[in-house]
Amino acid sequence: MPTVHFELQEGWTGDRVEIWVNGARRYAGRPTTRLQTGYADGVVVDVGSDVIAFDVRLPELPIATTRSVRVTQEHWIGLSRRSGQLRVVDQAAPFGYV
Repeated sequence: MPTVHFELQEGWTGDRVEIWVNGARRYAGRPTTRLQTGYADGVVVDVGSDVIAFDVRLPELPIATTRSVRVTQEHWIGLSRRSGQLRVVDQAAPFGYV
């Protein structure tokens, strides 16, 4: 069963964040980005299908995104917040942090 690493990266300042995968909440927290590394928090999710749908929500703010991604092997999804919008990067290799 493949796993997906959701990594909250740049721009997180303690606002409430939820990550939903295939309709189930898999993360809830108030991440804050560490300026030295560009990393705030993360969660690893086992997925049973090759296409997953995920939502990232900031319930206290009008910020959210919904995406689908094909996952056939271990996968990484980076989530950053900039200027009131979410930036999503997905890739088949780990992100590098300093």
